Amino acid sequence: GGEAGGGGANADGGGGGGDKWDKGSDAGESSAEGSQAASGITTSTDMQSGTELIIDSRRCRLLKALTKQLAGPVLMTPMERLRLHSYLLLAVMVATHVVAYIVMTVLISEQYHDINLVHRQALAMDRSQLIAVRAMMGAFCERANVTDKVSVCANSLNFTMNKLRENVNLMEKHHQYVFFGDSRNSIMKLMPEVYDIWTSHQLEYHSYLDTAQPRVLTAFGGAWVLGNRYIAAAREALYWLPNIREKYRLHRTYQFLIDNGLGPLFVAYAKSLDLLVDSAWRAVDQLRIALITLLVVEPLFVQCCCLAYEWILVQRLERARLMGILAMVGLPAPVLRQLATKEAKVLDDSDDDDDDGDSDNDDGGEREGGASGGASGNEKMLATAAQDDVRAGGGGAAADANLTAGGGATAAPPRPLKFRSVKKSEPFPQSDASPMKGGRRVRTPPDAADGTTSDLVRADPPGVGEVVPELPPGARRSSWSPDGKRPPAATSTATAARIASDTPTGGVVGMPLRRGSRDGGSIQPRNKGESHARGLHINGKQLVPSAATVTKFMVPFVLWNMALVIVYVVSLLQLNAMQGPLASLNMASHIIYRYTRVRAIAFGLVSQDDVTSRSLWREMLRTELRYFESEYDALMYGGIPITQLDSVFKHSVPASTFASTSFAYEFFRNKRCFRYDQEECLHTGDEYFEVTHNGLDVMVRRMLAEMNLLVADADEDIVTRGYNGTRYMYMYKVGGNDLYEGLQQAAQLFVDYSISRYDQVGTLHTILLAVTIVLVLLYLLFVLWPHLARLQKDATRQSALLSHVPPEVDVRSHVRAVFKRTIAWQKGGRALAGRGRSAAATAAGMGAATSGSGNGGSLAAGA
Repeated sequence: GGEAGGGGANADGGGGGGDKWDKGSDAGESSAEGSQAASGITTSTDMQSGTELIIDSRRCRLLKALTKQLAGPVLMTPMERLRLHSYLLLAVMVATHVVAYIVMTVLISEQYHDINLVHRQALAMDRSQLIAVRAMMGAFCERANVTDKVSVCANSLNFTMNKLRENVNLMEKHHQYVFFGDSRNSIMKLMPEVYDIWTSHQLEYHSYLDTAQPRVLTAFGGAWVLGNRYIAAAREALYWLPNIREKYRLHRTYQFLIDNGLGPLFVAYAKSLDLLVDSAWRAVDQLRIALITLLVVEPLFVQCCCLAYEWILVQRLERARLMGILAMVGLPAPVLRQLATKEAKVLDDSDDDDDDGDSDNDDGGEREGGASGGASGNEKMLATAAQDDVRAGGGGAAADANLTAGGGATAAPPRPLKFRSVKKSEPFPQSDASPMKGGRRVRTPPDAADGTTSDLVRADPPGVGEVVPELPPGARRSSWSPDGKRPPAATSTATAARIASDTPTGGVVGMPLRRGSRDGGSIQPRNKGESHARGLHINGKQLVPSAATVTKFMVPFVLWNMALVIVYVVSLLQLNAMQGPLASLNMASHIIYRYTRVRAIAFGLVSQDDVTSRSLWREMLRTELRYFESEYDALMYGGIPITQLDSVFKHSVPASTFASTSFAYEFFRNKRCFRYDQEECLHTGDEYFEVTHNGLDVMVRRMLAEMNLLVADADEDIVTRGYNGTRYMYMYKVGGNDLYEGLQQAAQLFVDYSISRYDQVGTLHTILLAVTIVLVLLYLLFVLWPHLARLQKDATRQSALLSHVPPEVDVRSHVRAVFKRTIAWQKGGRALAGRGRSAAATAAGMGAATSGSGNGGSLAAGA
């Protein structure tokens, strides 16, 4: 009966039970069977051969209840928070990177457009000069007095018309590209200053009217209108030149092309080019500032905040995981010793086993039965541990003392048991499970701290007003020091048992007490700061979060953040070297159109009939040669040319000869032919073969020498040896193809170099985006999801191990008490000493409850 068992356990059944537990005799089998019937466990105790526990349906219900506790809200809440918030953090990080990638892509595409805009503006200027050259050549070579068909006049009129048509088409394409952009679906508006040059009515130009009385009409417009009228006049030349031939030089379109092509249109294009280069230069600065902003916002702010929050989530989950381990290592040392020597199999759970009546809020024990089974069994375990401590201690008063349990029955010393000694802070070893037919074989872990006992208390706290008893004289007060370390001489289990037997209210044995502590010192951090940093301390054991787990979660984020910083830094370094090539591209573009202008003015000089006109063209050629030489020297050896002293863009040009190996090779060491059509190249033996196959610099210097000589020639020499003289013959044989096409290829080097650097930056960010998406998937597949699954599996295995705790210990109340106290300590940030009762007061309340209730046999292992 419950009342009989509870009240008479010490008098009748307690001592016999203790003898049967310690001695392992067959005479006490009936009492053991009564305890087994009350607990639902079938056992056969034999200290000589070992013990095997076979778990029945009640054990399965206990396993389900423990699983609900260990894998319940305490663990699942931070686990779900980590899972869901990790999804959110990854989404935020990836979205931020995608936005940064889009911003980078847009900015780089704008740089593409700016570079192409500068180059295409220079090509539009170049083609406008070539249109004027071909118009003058076509009209001049069709004169009746031009009988020597050499030099430029060796070409047929059809050849000249084809070249004129090609130049008109190319100029129209470049002209429209600058104003409209390269997309047919969208128009990229020019910068305000450039747009004003192209659209305002500030540009003055002249229109020639071939009426009965010829007139010159002055008009105003922008570069867009003037360029279109220039292209229209050139298309009219394609009709009038073959029809009227030499008289075309008297036509209004001829006058429009020569005056406006070499005058107002060229000036407007030059201003537009300077503004475009200046805008591209400032765009590089803006891109660099945008990269720095993205570097601060994405890797240093967003990613770091996500990293810190992920660390907090992992730490919270680790603390929740430690609670289950805390419930394991917080068991009394005798229980841990017994579990270390037991092997059992957990039967498969059945659907008809329902634990509706065994909720986590029950304050009673899991196993029903007499109090004698619980009390005497606990005392027997403690007596065994005490006897072992006495024998290990080597005699003394404690060795000769009779250990009493409950009502004072003498417990005969059993055969000494030997246990392995584990260091106080040694981590709790993992249990290993092996498959077994009909269930799972679980080997309980060995004792984690030998010689350290935990408090066995009720789940119910003592009533208000209960007196905390003082310890007898000579008893050691505490196994804890104020700093959380175990003192050298800890109170033994035998001493604790003797103190409990002398307690007036009876009850169970408690942990060694610490003065001023109301919870028996079960969980005691070292101090407020150190406990949070190093984890929880219980029974001489230290539980800290797994550094490997935290590292596993944090390392991918840290590496990703470092990769972002490295990519942004490399991008900044790439962009820092972009303004120099841009200045070189601008100067190479100047060289292209300046050389074409020199060709046009030189032919205008040799084709004039009167002295006044030749003097005017001579001065124009002298000025253009000076400009060309200054710009060419600035391109090759650095500096600012004289043409940029009053312009908007006044940045110094780097020395391309020393800055670019490929550029220096093209100008000084390349022995190839520079013509696009290699079949038209000059062959060995030609008088100009050597000059055309020794680099561009030789051809440029020879051209400057020949044109300076042409400027210095007398009028008579120009008349007699003009277009067919050696001066202009070099321009026709070399300058028209080899030199012109070589300069085009040299300018393209800077365009290709600049675009390739931007391509490298864009490719780097594209690779980083692809790697980011792959790493996110790998993080989910190999880090987050396996870790959460392992925690659930570990909680289930811990429940299986705790289900093997002897029936005398109310393991459910023990787990619940550990969870409550740990959560309270974590929330309050303080020790649990002020939130419980002392073990002696609990024992006193336990004895009162045992004497007045039949359910007093349920004990809780206080942690």
